[in-house]
Amino acid sequence: MKYREYLDTAKRHLTTCRKFFDSINWADYPKEDDLSREEKKLSTERKKLNEMKKCLDNKKNELLKELIDLKENKKNLPEEKIQQLETKKRQLEKDELLLSEQSSQLKEKEAWCRRKKNLLKEKECRLRDIYYLAGYIFESFIVFKIYEVGYRHVRDVYRDKEKNFDLDKYDVKDFIKEFTEFTKVDFYPRKKIKGVIHLKRDGTRGEDNQWRDLENDEKEFLRNVKGLCAIEQHKFQELFKMIQRNTELRAAMFPSSVNIPTFFVNTSPEVEKIIYRWSSGLRYSDPEVWDTPLKKKDGSCEPALKDLVNESTLKDILDLCQQINEKIAQF
Repeated sequence: MKYREYLDTAKRHLTTCRKFFDSINWADYPKEDDLSREEKKLSTERKKLNEMKKCLDNKKNELLKELIDLKENKKNLPEEKIQQLETKKRQLEKDELLLSEQSSQLKEKEAWCRRKKNLLKEKECRLRDIYYLAGYIFESFIVFKIYEVGYRHVRDVYRDKEKNFDLDKYDVKDFIKEFTEFTKVDFYPRKKIKGVIHLKRDGTRGEDNQWRDLENDEKEFLRNVKGLCAIEQHKFQELFKMIQRNTELRAAMFPSSVNIPTFFVNTSPEVEKIIYRWSSGLRYSDPEVWDTPLKKKDGSCEPALKDLVNESTLKDILDLCQQINEKIAQF
């Protein structure tokens, strides 16, 4: 993959997300608080109807016993008593009919609630999908910018050595020592096992465009790069942090007169928090990323992402992506 494809990907995803977001009439979806109150109300009604049914069943059993006695001892019962039992029977039948009607009405309300709940689930899925793509928009913009600046640095280094470096020739997976030395970025991650750093990268293309194994000194170099960030891990937040502390790279990316905040443009702490919570696990490996509150080291908790991402915060995130797009085009 060529580095310019990251910019194309970012712009394409941003356009798609914008159109999808704007095509949705978010006002058509019920409010979760309203639905929750309605569900509690229906739960109370259901309990009340169950109690009424239980009471009605007891009365029916009592009447049944009395009617059996009436049948067996009809000659010995006064006419007034017989009339009372008949009246009681008719009243119970009316109560049973009323209970049946109320139960039917309740079922209709519960069905309505289920439909509304399904709509809320649909809304949640749409919010999560757009939020998920927004993370890749951030990643694509920042990766493009890092490669663009990093490759230009390599080109200058090569020029000083009277060598040629074609920015558009290389794939982002290629290992270029001068690029990683300057940007502190490589495509592949490292991992430490029992204090030993292991490399996922085992080779790269040479100047003749043929694949080759890394030399021992290149492997040693990769092991020793402090704060190395890996593109393959999809942790664009780490790339943002790296740019903040890598003054040389930052100066090459933006004019010295520009005060660049964390995400290149100013944003609210709430939106910044949501962006830092993004993870590729939203789709692939960890469904709890969306549903589970975040436990912090100090013992406190932040709400689950599903409780933070709504149409308002998502619009702010897409607006932020648009501003980054405009900023990156300037520098």
